[in-house]
Amino acid sequence: MTDRPQSHLFALLRSAAAVRDLVDRIVVIADARVVQAVQMLIDCCCDPFFNELTRGERGSRPRFSALVDPSDIEQVNGLLRLVTRRPWGHDVDDHWGVVVLRDTRESEAAGMDALIERVTGSLQQHAGPDRWKKRWLLVADEDDRWCKWAKQHECQEVFTPQGAWCDPRTLSAFYSSGLMLASGLLGIDVVKLLEGALQVSDEYAQAPISESVAWQYAAMVAVLAESGHETPWLSAEGLALQSCAQWLESVWCYYAGPLPRGAARVRYVSKLDERLAADRLGMAEASSGSVGGCVTRFKALQARTGGSLVVPEGAAAASPGFPSAEIRLPCVNESSIGQLVQAMLLAAATYGEIVREESSADGISFA
Repeated sequence: MTDRPQSHLFALLRSAAAVRDLVDRIVVIADARVVQAVQMLIDCCCDPFFNELTRGERGSRPRFSALVDPSDIEQVNGLLRLVTRRPWGHDVDDHWGVVVLRDTRESEAAGMDALIERVTGSLQQHAGPDRWKKRWLLVADEDDRWCKWAKQHECQEVFTPQGAWCDPRTLSAFYSSGLMLASGLLGIDVVKLLEGALQVSDEYAQAPISESVAWQYAAMVAVLAESGHETPWLSAEGLALQSCAQWLESVWCYYAGPLPRGAARVRYVSKLDERLAADRLGMAEASSGSVGGCVTRFKALQARTGGSLVVPEGAAAASPGFPSAEIRLPCVNESSIGQLVQAMLLAAATYGEIVREESSADGISFA
């Protein structure tokens, strides 16, 4: 919020906006975990049929395609045929760009190098000797071979990552340079995403523990673990949040290990489904806060022994006798997703600290 024009984020978003106006599709080459995080934000913050809409219906935002597996020749060839099927003309619908998000610690870096060379060569041939440079973006360490290559070719859209980058599962990596750049290219409101996360962080640091979503959730999981219920599964009501639940599960696995069979289940419910779901499940309607117009409040975030959340369609629910908890969002947008993700990330980190503290102090009991 201070010195924004001089900030790293401002530079990322400025370049994203410029490239967004030049292309109708972006091809992201990155680690599968990074692409999963980008896809999660698309599912939560964009139209469910985003890629199928016309450019006008998408608000002039480019379509999204990703390449994560260098050995998947069929996918690579198919995507290149798709983006080069028409000659490069004056119509922006014929134009495409490449975003390379490098993780140099990955063992398959050599295969990714070959993939980047293949796709970059196609862009150079299709767009021409000069135009391709304005449609090729890179986030990589300064000593990365592609960073040096880009500088030699006078590519302007090259960024050095700030903060944790090489492990996308860590807390700050969700807000990494690569993820913010890809989100900005897709027109996702990164500022609202960060503001939502900041609200949760302030609550976590300053509010009483009893009012902090992250603290309460971590404590609830610790209580479940003491009761033999282990780590909660995550599920979602509504397609928009399913990929968010899956991504957050990977975060929990990073801190707590594999999820066991028959674990407790947490359900996310969007605002549109809130009243119907509450009536259907025989639960009281949760009240929502209104700070900033969209504050996530988990009034039902506590162990409920003996209950199961079962929907008519037969979706999986908690095993009988296992506690359940329900998380209700006032809406699904950048602000609420920023709050939800940050709350779960902080809760995961807190739970990890609780486990370590218990192991060193012969257990801590949570009331």
